[in-house]
Order: sequence, then structure tokens, then C-alpha cells
Amino acid sequence: MANGFASKKIAWRMLINTNKNTQNNNEFDIMPKINEQIMNHTIIIAVDGLSAAGKGTIAKKLADSLNFDYFSSGYVYRVIAFLAYQAQLDIHESNIKHTDFTYKKLMEIGCTLTIDILLEHISKPQHLETREISQYSSIIATIKELRDKLIMIQRHFAVGKTGLVMDGRDIGSVIFPDADYKFFIIASQEARAKRRYEQLKNSMYDSKNITYQSVLSDIQERDNRDQNRNIAPAVAAKGAIIIDNTYDSVTATVEKMLKRVKLQNTLENSWNCAIIVQ
Repeated sequence: MANGFASKKIAWRMLINTNKNTQNNNEFDIMPKINEQIMNHTIIIAVDGLSAAGKGTIAKKLADSLNFDYFSSGYVYRVIAFLAYQAQLDIHESNIKHTDFTYKKLMEIGCTLTIDILLEHISKPQHLETREISQYSSIIATIKELRDKLIMIQRHFAVGKTGLVMDGRDIGSVIFPDADYKFFIIASQEARAKRRYEQLKNSMYDSKNITYQSVLSDIQERDNRDQNRNIAPAVAAKGAIIIDNTYDSVTATVEKMLKRVKLQNTLENSWNCAIIVQ
């Protein structure tokens, strides 16, 4: 299906610093260099959205439908949150200032994160989906310096792919601002809390002492943090299609997205403002 897409591609030249004497030898330096040697011509579909809006499940199903690769950027922050939890770091917004020990340790974890470490944890994601890790990752994601370091490792997943569907909070605005297709998934806080509550109840983790009201409170708190933070807030990127799936199933939501992809491909349309799809 990728061959039928009539839209601009993203070309990324991956420059890997292999100098073992440098402090950040695991950092990926990937820059858009359209006129230089092209390493890949990946079709990018960015799926952003609010917490518990189902964007991960939706993005994966969309990728399967298109026979594209899939990656969730949220796992990057969850892996760091889990490693911080293992290191017994006390993660609170009040103690991640530049001079604090917690901040320095988080930066150390982020700077030494490799693709292998990331994939090792993602292959067994249960420990990354607990309520505590979710809260930690949201706080960690507010650290600008850490986010900047992690941009490159996220872009790495597009290298050499025919097509990639990536979900997160700022994929269409920061990670791949020139993505071929951009979506932003929303739903009411109540609908998202219900879905998240059912997910936690059915998981082997966090199944005790969880109430719908506590999950709703968590989502309200996270919405406020994610949407109002100064660094990469969770808002629709320029040109994104906003899809409200409060009352829609995953299948119905994906069908809407597929229609939009086909429509844009047919019309070679370029959106300059957000459009709400209901």
C-alpha cells in the first residue's frame, strides 16, 4: 500500500557518533537533510493524543492495516521511569530541578539509554504499564534537556522503514514535524478513565485498591500537566486531524483514519488547520 502514497517523504540522514571517548557515545544525531544522501524514504504517520485515549492500540491497528512498522514513543519515557524506580529515585515535580540529585540521575539514565536496552524492556511491557510508572513518566517528560536527548533515539525507528506509525504526545509537532499524516486522538475524561480502569483491573499489576474515581483523578491531573507544560505540550500539531473517539470502538476509529489517509493521498491535500472528525 505504501507505493500508492502520493505525498512528500521524510529523508533522514543518521549520523552516529562512534567516538568511544565521548560522554554521549550512544546518542543518535539524526537531522533532516533532504538534499544530501538519503538513508530512507519512510512514510510517517504521527498519532498523538491525550492520556488513555487509546492511541497506542489505535496506532498499532492502523500500522497493521497498512503493513507499516509501529512504535510507541511513550515506552521511551516509561523505560526511563522504570529504571529510575529501580534506582529508588524519588520522582516528584518538586525535585527534578537542575541542581537536584534526582535530575542528574535521570539525565544519566537518559544519556546512557540504548536501542538494545529500550527493546529489552519493551519486549516485556507489563512492568512499564503500572499506575506508578505512568505517573513517573509524565513527570519525567517535563524535563526539556532529557526530551531533547530522546528525540534522536525516537527518530532512529524510522530509519530503513517503508512506513512507520508512531504514537505519543508530540510526534507530529516535535519528533516528525513534517510527517506525511498527522492525527490527534481525544475522548472525554470520563470515557478515558473508564477504559483505563478496566485495563488496570484486568492486569496482573495495580489491580488492588484501584477505583474508577482515583483513575479519573489521575487522568485529570495528567491532562493538566501534559497540556499546560511549556515543553512539548500535548496539543494537536499544525495540520493534524483531530478524532474524537469517546463513543467509537478502536475498529471504527481506525476506519476513520484510513479514510482520511486515502482521501489525502487522492487529493494530495495539505492541511493548514486542525479538523475535528466525529
